[in-house]
Amino acid sequence: VLPSRAGLERRGFEGAYGAIDKFVRVIELLRPDVALLAFERYCTESDNVEQTKAKLAEAATAIRKRIEPWTKLEIRVAEDSEDFNDFPADLGWYGHRVQKYH
Repeated sequence: VLPSRAGLERRGFEGAYGAIDKFVRVIELLRPDVALLAFERYCTESDNVEQTKAKLAEAATAIRKRIEPWTKLEIRVAEDSEDFNDFPADLGWYGHRVQKYH
């Protein structure tokens, strides 16, 4: 799995100069089984989410044409997950960070 380091938003990936070409070049060099584009959210709250999703689908299609059949592209956006804002573990009163104050 090769994560994208394109920023917090998918729009940042699309808007970054040559980001898609750079991503594809790395995929072509590494030839992983799965390439993963992961983003926190689709766009800022003031932007059109549906339009951004459509642009992401277009970009994904273009990337898939260039990397298949060797590599499968997966796209994950954290805001699509219901528990996106929930912390998955309760650390309680234990742990090296808490114990250093006792």
